[in-house]
Amino acid sequence: MQYQALYRKYRPKTFDEIVGQKHVSKTLKNEIKANRISHAYLFCGGRGTGKTSTARIFSRAINCLNNKDGNPCNECENCRGILDGTILDVIEIDAASNNGVDNIRDLREEARYTTSVASQKVYIIDEVHMLSTGAFNALLKLLEEPPSHVRFILATTEVHKVPKTIQSRCQRFDFKRISPQDIAGQLRFICENENIKFDEKALSLIAHAADGAMRDAIGILEQCLSINENCLSYKDVSEFLGAADNDILESYVLAISEGDAPKVLSIIDNYVNEGKSVLRFCEGVVSYFRNLLVAKLTPNPHTALDVTEEEGKRLKETADLFTHEKLLYGVDLFLEGINTLKFLESSKTLLEVLSIKLLRPNLSNDIESLQVRIAELEQKIMRANFKPESPKDVISEEKTKEEKKETKKTQKEETPRQQKPQGGGLAKEVKSALKDIIKILHERNHSTIMMALSNADFCDDDGKLGIVFPPELADTFMPMIKEGKEVLEGVIGEVIGKDVTISLKRENEGIKKEDKLNELLNSDIIKIED
Repeated sequence: MQYQALYRKYRPKTFDEIVGQKHVSKTLKNEIKANRISHAYLFCGGRGTGKTSTARIFSRAINCLNNKDGNPCNECENCRGILDGTILDVIEIDAASNNGVDNIRDLREEARYTTSVASQKVYIIDEVHMLSTGAFNALLKLLEEPPSHVRFILATTEVHKVPKTIQSRCQRFDFKRISPQDIAGQLRFICENENIKFDEKALSLIAHAADGAMRDAIGILEQCLSINENCLSYKDVSEFLGAADNDILESYVLAISEGDAPKVLSIIDNYVNEGKSVLRFCEGVVSYFRNLLVAKLTPNPHTALDVTEEEGKRLKETADLFTHEKLLYGVDLFLEGINTLKFLESSKTLLEVLSIKLLRPNLSNDIESLQVRIAELEQKIMRANFKPESPKDVISEEKTKEEKKETKKTQKEETPRQQKPQGGGLAKEVKSALKDIIKILHERNHSTIMMALSNADFCDDDGKLGIVFPPELADTFMPMIKEGKEVLEGVIGEVIGKDVTISLKRENEGIKKEDKLNELLNSDIIKIED
């Protein structure tokens, strides 16, 4: 017996066998049962979603002699004749190759003649959007005044190219992308029916790779079976698709969250040395970050992502290691990288550069990386572990505060107001109180000032507090401090108990460079405990 491709062998024969399009199947069945059949239908949707199969089932159902609950019996003379092509009352036309006005004029002439065997003549016009303007105009006239025995089914993957005048004269049905779960279920049925041993993870990988197209999924399955005829393994499918293993992606993402650059570069090196596609890896990273975003935003990620409960829990835990901004930054970064890969020979180098940018957002001065840095700083502050005080400590602290207030009041009465600090020591004093300064800025939603401080040094400048920036960052952060100068002076003065005036400096103006705030955040002075 001649071999038949699996997608043809398992093409649905009834409405009930159509996968993932219940809204279409149910409506068409009800119309057939109620004998309310329209003269024209428009089937829209992506490739491999079941448009042509549904059209063929519909053509048999309306001509079936023993209709069963709206489904064709596939056993009567009419059904068998339409199936094997001996009845010529069901005509399929490929509009991609028959798109001229003359082709539609010929169709109009043929449509006038009555049927030969069946009760209804059905024209299935596939890829109808490929028709020329003249052909659409000719078809429009036929749709306006169709013969009573003629039915039209127009199928297209690009409905926006079909004129509105055509669409308005048809019943429109939109075919959805088939879910990975439904695709995996159909693949499981095929494997069981063909006595093929299979790995559930392999079916899931094929289902996701098919991107909502059942025909593509069955095609991938058939090609993978060529590797090992009676067995479908995850390893074979992964190698065939050139896709990054989920474990590899998970290790990569966890290394990113830990800031472990050597580990990230090692993962990339091992992956590329195995001869796998860098493009597939980038696509995998985008998909993984997308899943983490969904997991971060939904209470039940396993439901939203169509994964097991355990996998959903693990994604949730991983998502908590990142800010929303970092995940979005990663998606944008790798999407841009995917576009660049088309024009770049050294794909490994690009992947390494993308990874370093994701690891070290501070190396970039664009808005996106700046937002990531602000968000990460805010997250560190939010996660700071401030130990709760005992009631005794609270009472004691309140007494101390009252005593300080009385002392301060007395001092104000006896001595004039303290003047602005002159001389050294102010910068050191500010650094010692930096944790409290940052905390107050965060509470008052001054994130830009916080971000600017994280890239600044401090010095004493003739009684003023000098805030110093490296030349490459000065243009970015000095305007932020300048805009919030009064706010920052007020907060610093509030914390250290002195009036403070700020001056802005560049490193090349002769100011000695101090330790950066980024280092201070990890020091014993203002260490933040997670």
